[in-house]
Amino acid sequence: MLLSLPQWPARGIQMRSLGARCGSGPWFSEPARPRSRVFPEGSDSCGGAGGPSSVVESHLRNKGPRESKTTTRNRGSVGGAGPKAPTYHRRGLTRSLFPALREVPASSPGVRNRRPPGAPAGQTPPSSGLSFSELGAESKGLDPGREVIKAWDIAIATMKVGEVCHITCKPEYAYGSAGSPPKIPPNATLVFEVELFEFKGEDLTEEEDGGIIRRIRTRGEGYAKPNEGAIVEVALEGYYKDQLFDQRELRFEIGEGENLDLPYGLERAIQRMEKGEHSIVYLKPSYAFGKVGKEKLQIPPNAELKYELHLKSFEKAKESWEMNSEEKLEQSTIVKERGTVYFKEGKYKQALLQYKKIVSWLEYESSFSSEEAQKAQALRLASHLNLAMCHLKLQAFSAAIGSCNKALELDSNNEKGLFRRGEAHLAVNDFDLARADFQKVLQLYPNNKAAKAQLAMCQQRIRRQLAREKKLYANMFERLAEEESKAKAEASSGDRPTDTDMKEEQKSNMAGSQSQVETEA
Repeated sequence: MLLSLPQWPARGIQMRSLGARCGSGPWFSEPARPRSRVFPEGSDSCGGAGGPSSVVESHLRNKGPRESKTTTRNRGSVGGAGPKAPTYHRRGLTRSLFPALREVPASSPGVRNRRPPGAPAGQTPPSSGLSFSELGAESKGLDPGREVIKAWDIAIATMKVGEVCHITCKPEYAYGSAGSPPKIPPNATLVFEVELFEFKGEDLTEEEDGGIIRRIRTRGEGYAKPNEGAIVEVALEGYYKDQLFDQRELRFEIGEGENLDLPYGLERAIQRMEKGEHSIVYLKPSYAFGKVGKEKLQIPPNAELKYELHLKSFEKAKESWEMNSEEKLEQSTIVKERGTVYFKEGKYKQALLQYKKIVSWLEYESSFSSEEAQKAQALRLASHLNLAMCHLKLQAFSAAIGSCNKALELDSNNEKGLFRRGEAHLAVNDFDLARADFQKVLQLYPNNKAAKAQLAMCQQRIRRQLAREKKLYANMFERLAEEESKAKAEASSGDRPTDTDMKEEQKSNMAGSQSQVETEA
């Protein structure tokens, strides 16, 4: 069955649904991965003549938990008047990944479409929220930055998970007059058979741990995005297990969302949005309300949340290069106090962001007066020390050591810097380095009781480690001695071959070799 949308009268793209092969999930229901078979016009499966073909086949093992084998088949010919070009046959790989489908204008000419089987009339799938990447025969990996033919962007956005369909693409929606030598000739009409397995939104986390996933419903205007400290106006709806728990229109400063019962991950997502954008954001517990939940909103601990967001407008905060030295010092003081509040409340990730801003504003500023330079150095030192403490709380020990090193570059005898670096070294079992830091703390500040306790713990662990190593080496030498004594016992008992035995074995081997040579001759 071939259905068309009335506003797209031209036949640049046609889709023929073959039904759902694996379930009938909702339109763009949760994560999908497509398999595609491609039959350009002229193939046996869609009418026309077949022809000789060459085959290249590739397979892909995904980085994710599931393995996906994606196969494409192409047969095509030159469209338009004149004789047809030789048919061809290709197999390659296609794969869907991150968000970024283009919107499909309602007035797009030459587009024909269909509604998947079972989809209710009038239901419109999102026009963006996913991009599709194509892999060549080498199949080295996925490149979400690459684009595919226009037909894929338009047609696959209308599919639902488990659906299989044919997509017929006229040249202007495929490779056009240039073709894609040597596989696809100019002005080739292609037919793809595509099965949509699953799709995924865009991971907005720096760690790429899937904690903040965004799917774009409607793209925004321009390229500007809110920065830290920007004033934003948003409309939001929050869902827990498909139950609405929050629905508001807010105007607030990025970084102050906690005061409005907004999760940390939601603010990070807003900073990646454009003006006018509509998106769906999925938050893991660590980026939502964490282990404590939010009793006020009836959210239990370790809850995964979904938000629908509309960024209506925003006013960006001044960037570092837009502020003079006085403004930087003033803002750094305000941000430091905000970070301290977050730290006391146990919001270490939010506190990290505040202290990092201070460092970025002040670290390379060279226009300070002598008095301003002293204030700036004190703020930088405090920020690096506080960053180290946040990293320790988050068990990011390497980052904590780096922050302590930065602080000690500003003040080599700083008590907190030495102590916190010692704690980080101790946490990663670098006992000698930890002991050196604690000893230096006590040398400079003999009354530091915490350093005395940590030094005692460090020395105790060093003794345990030495005892384990001593036992290990003792067992090793004991085994070597046993093997040596066993070898001597075997030699004395006559188990070893004598010289006479070795001579007789050598004569036997020589006779066998001579017999083999005579046989071959």
